[in-house]
Order: sequence, then C-alpha cells, then structure tokens
Amino acid sequence: MGGPLQPVRGVILAAFQSVDLEFAIHTRETFESRLKDANVFRVRHAKAMLATYDQGYPIRRYPYPVQAIGFGKDLTLVALGGEVVVDYVLRIKKEYGSKRIVVAGYSNDVMSYIPSLRVLKEGGYEASDAMLYYGLPGPYNDDVEDQIFRTIRQVMKRVKR
Repeated sequence: MGGPLQPVRGVILAAFQSVDLEFAIHTRETFESRLKDANVFRVRHAKAMLATYDQGYPIRRYPYPVQAIGFGKDLTLVALGGEVVVDYVLRIKKEYGSKRIVVAGYSNDVMSYIPSLRVLKEGGYEASDAMLYYGLPGPYNDDVEDQIFRTIRQVMKRVKR
C-alpha cells in the first residue's frame, strides 16, 4: 500500500465449487442429553437438532462454497464461505505466495465459523460453541481443513494458479 498502484490485466478466469463438509458424529442421544442444560441456548439448539431427527433428516453435512477469480497473473481472489479463521489465509499465502493474492471470507454463504484443524482441536467458541447460534449440529469433523484445501487447489488450478 505504500507504493504506486499497479494495473490489473489479463484474462479473467473464475471457478466455483462446493464441498460437503461433514460434522462430527452425533446421535439423537447427543441432543437429548442437553435438554436439561442450564444454558437456554443449548436447550433451544438441542430441540432444533432433535426436530431434524424427528423429521428423518438429521444434519450430517453442509455444502461449503469455494471460489477463485484470477485476473491474469496480476491478482487472484480466493473467496471462502463462512467466517474462516486466519489459519486459512496463512496457509493459502504459504502455498500460493503472499503477493497478488487476496483471501475473502463471508463469501457466497455465511453458515458458521470455519475452524482449521488447529482451532478444532483447541475447542471453544469458534470450533464448537458458536454452532448453537448457527443452527448446525457442529462441530465439523477433523477432515474439515483438508476437504477445504483439496477444493481450493481444484479451483486454483482452473484459474491457472
């Protein structure tokens, strides 16, 4: 930002793909055990999740959007759904270089926090507790980061990155 602006040239290529992110294994008993919780939000969430079981469609996965837009060799935008943790930006820039790449979260869908494996293992709000407010069973399974990065590589390849 401290130097002169650079033009963005070249052919614009775009790629979009979704990947089904799976949630950690849960059962009806997982949510029944939360009905007597002192936390009103955990009880409300448990009731909502039990309703999905009652309807015969417990939530097991969520379609996660990944998009890349390449502006020639000058700039690539990687658009990820949800509130991604910073680990995704750091890893993308490590794998693809830190220059001429912009990573944007909250893109194409906002379904929840999207934890990396590190954050998932740490637990806490971003990994699990926030799911109470997003209406998803959460947490995601341990393969979440790998699934997203496989998809990132696929869309990046299609925009010649």
